[in-house]
Amino acid sequence: MADLGQARRDIAVSFFDSVFGSDFAPREHRYAEALSSIRCPLMYVRAKSPADLQKLQARKPDAMIGQVVDSGHYLMLSAADQLNAMLDRFLATLERTDSLGNR
Repeated sequence: MADLGQARRDIAVSFFDSVFGSDFAPREHRYAEALSSIRCPLMYVRAKSPADLQKLQARKPDAMIGQVVDSGHYLMLSAADQLNAMLDRFLATLERTDSLGNR
């Protein structure tokens, strides 16, 4: 944090935006465009859910959105059982969809 005061302004702003901003609000217009063009299944998992994940679900209704509990940044390590269960469910959904001839 001490070195952050020496960083270029654009780098510091980007850093604080990524740490303290929600994933979708500040860059919503770019994400909205990108989400509308995604043609593959989408799974989004987060340890701490921002309130506007509802916007993600609204823009990509078929997305599977998950949230693990009692985890920090490395949820694949600290909440592996929860994450693996979500991944298994997501992959099972893909397998069912694929067996129906859909993608």
